[in-house]
Amino acid sequence: PEFKFCKYSLICINLKEIIDSLSPLLEYISTVLTDAALIEITSVGDKLQEDISQHNNALVEKRYDLEGFASYSWQIRTTEQFVVTAQPQVKFVQQMSEVLIGLELCGDEEYCKQLLAFWQSFLVTFQQAKEFVTCQTPLKAQGLEENIKSNEEEGLKLLEVINSGDYINPLSDPKMVISQAKEVQDRMYVIRSHLLGLNKWKEAITGQPHNMSLLSKLITAIDVRLELWKYRRVYDMVLNDWLMCPFKRLNMVHVAKKMSEWMRAAEELRQQLQPDDLVVDDWITKLTNFQTRIPLLECLTAKAIKSFHWQSIFSVLGQHFDPNIAFTLSDLLVYNIDGHASLLQEICSCAMKEHQLQQDLYTVQSGWDAALIEITRFNADKFVFAFRPNDSRQKPKEKMATFLIGGVIHASHSFQQFCKLENCDQLDEMIENQLIQLQNMLNSPYVTPFKGQVESWLTSLTQLLELVNMLSKCQCLWLELLRQFQLINVDLHDVCGVQQLQMVTELYQEIVHSISDDPRALSLLGKRRGQKGFREIQGDSLRISLESIYNKMEVVVKMMSDQLCEAWRVCPRLYYLSNVEVLPLLSVNLNITKLMSTIRKIFSITNVKQLDVISRDKGEEG
Repeated sequence: PEFKFCKYSLICINLKEIIDSLSPLLEYISTVLTDAALIEITSVGDKLQEDISQHNNALVEKRYDLEGFASYSWQIRTTEQFVVTAQPQVKFVQQMSEVLIGLELCGDEEYCKQLLAFWQSFLVTFQQAKEFVTCQTPLKAQGLEENIKSNEEEGLKLLEVINSGDYINPLSDPKMVISQAKEVQDRMYVIRSHLLGLNKWKEAITGQPHNMSLLSKLITAIDVRLELWKYRRVYDMVLNDWLMCPFKRLNMVHVAKKMSEWMRAAEELRQQLQPDDLVVDDWITKLTNFQTRIPLLECLTAKAIKSFHWQSIFSVLGQHFDPNIAFTLSDLLVYNIDGHASLLQEICSCAMKEHQLQQDLYTVQSGWDAALIEITRFNADKFVFAFRPNDSRQKPKEKMATFLIGGVIHASHSFQQFCKLENCDQLDEMIENQLIQLQNMLNSPYVTPFKGQVESWLTSLTQLLELVNMLSKCQCLWLELLRQFQLINVDLHDVCGVQQLQMVTELYQEIVHSISDDPRALSLLGKRRGQKGFREIQGDSLRISLESIYNKMEVVVKMMSDQLCEAWRVCPRLYYLSNVEVLPLLSVNLNITKLMSTIRKIFSITNVKQLDVISRDKGEEG
């Protein structure tokens, strides 16, 4: 801009150019603001007119019926809220229009006047509608109260009906009572529907809802009474099924569970009914009486109760028992089982103990059905002398042996390996423990029903123990003979002794191989020909064969006179032992722990204690 110095040191500036450059911008801004204001005024005004029209139309038609008046009252409250919110918007439109007109920017003065006139007309209509509602509200409210009271009185009458007559008589037919109670319940639901509608109108007219607690109490009381009779009907039907069901097929666990559920339900219903209600008290009494019988009935339905027990039970009841006729729970109740409860409990207790003994016997039987004799193989190359030299061109482990047992010729297996029994000691211990258990069963006063089975098992296990002991005894001596003959020069030994050992080896190995074909422990016991599990070498024939083998091995031991004489010379105390007992002492690798029983026979107590210490030390050293 141009400027110059004037008088009194003043500067005069020419702003014409600035004004000329800013004027178009200011005019543009003014136009934009004016347009925005007009758009806002028009938008707010149009929305107001639309809302005012809707409310005005709703207030024009006045209705005098309860439902219509309730809707009209609710509309008055809604419109009143609208007036409060619309007042600031009307004032905004009026003021903005006045500003625009006053500044001569723009503005539709006619539009503003029409909006204000429409608003004033609406307020007049609204005031008239309020006066109508104010005048009619007391009348309508009184009519509503009368209708509500009438419906509540009808509900109270229904409650009196449901708590009288057949509904509280325990002897009434549940089916008939339930049918009538459902009619009462349906009528009560109609009353509830009416009351809910009336309550809605009252809240719309007066602004305060009616207290519906009485309605809730009435409905609850009727529903509880109906629920009680439904339970009674189910109880009667199920109890009748139980009474008519064959007693042996009755599931008392399910019965006890169902009774407990009903008792809980009855207690809950009792709390919701009036005190001393006859129907629920009668039902609880019946449930309690039946529950007192459940322990006895559970005992009578136990699996342990057999036909001969029922014979005793019916004898106590003074009735004839026919196992071919199915009796029911109803029959037992008629026979007065409550009066003989103590005797029946005693019979059931005996049956339970007999059943437990039977289960123990079954455990013994199943254990022996699965018991096996463990057989292991070891290389026979270092025991070549134990084979007969039938064919010098054959290797020892390929030779075959033929020998006589019990008058029958048998061809032995190809002895590529020797077999021996591993678990004789475990079987021996198992048999002895179960013999004690069976003997205790036999001494029990409850063993009578299966005494024969127990005695049979006692006999069988006694025989099995004898056979297992003989097998163990023969095997120990045979293994010791193999070790002793391995240590000496067989060629210099008595040829007769070697031949005897070869024959013993063939006989014993044939028995072991026969056992390996059927390694069940019970297969050692004798069976009749044609019976399952029969074989030639078992039972008495096995015992005779083992006795024969042991006698032959004793002969072999006697033939080892040089070794025995040397042992007697070194330790004269060995004269107190038999030849078979001396033989293990000749072994190079002595197992003192296993020989303690033999050593105790020939040494004093002091020396035995010392040997105990030595054996423990050697056991710790491995």
